Amino acid sequence: MGKKTVKKPARMHTATDCSLVELALARPGRRSSRALHRTLAGCCVIRPLAPGDHAEWLRMRKALWPERNDDWHAWGMRLLVEQSGSSRVFVYPRRHEIGKLGGFVELLVTDGLEGSLSRPVGRILAWYVDPDLQGIGIGRRLLETAEHWAAERGLREIVSECPLEDSRAQVVCRAAGLQEAERLIRFRKAIRGRPRTRLLSSL
Repeated sequence: MGKKTVKKPARMHTATDCSLVELALARPGRRSSRALHRTLAGCCVIRPLAPGDHAEWLRMRKALWPERNDDWHAWGMRLLVEQSGSSRVFVYPRRHEIGKLGGFVELLVTDGLEGSLSRPVGRILAWYVDPDLQGIGIGRRLLETAEHWAAERGLREIVSECPLEDSRAQVVCRAAGLQEAERLIRFRKAIRGRPRTRLLSSL
């Protein structure tokens, strides 16, 4: 007869814990420790975009695409809001700064793309984390949340694209489990089950 080891439940991190960790990581010259990273990633809460988030959303979009003008951003943001039935924007709210965000992901349901194996697919239009919060799991949580939303709607793949010359973006996509589909470069990831992630409110 086999036996099952019952593990002690992991400590739940509070909002105060997360705020202190963000502040510690933001200090100039602070050497980030794995413990700090694990704490922040463990209490990372991703939620859908709210009406009051638009200024921060625009700020991060400008950081991601600095070459684009305000009219281009306004058009893209309006399109995503108006097509809320087939699109979603998820954000990471900073814990120690009320009203401030640290990352976002934009997802649009589209009727397949070259390199994808199913139709329709969830297309990642944008995926961004502020530099001071990169490398600690927030980007992965954002993608997991987008994947969860797509899976709930019966989609089997999410697709992301990046320029051939952007080797860093390619590394990030592969690390998140996306597979190169063709040499644009466009990435795809099959959705298997429900990713484990914490959502602040119902999607």
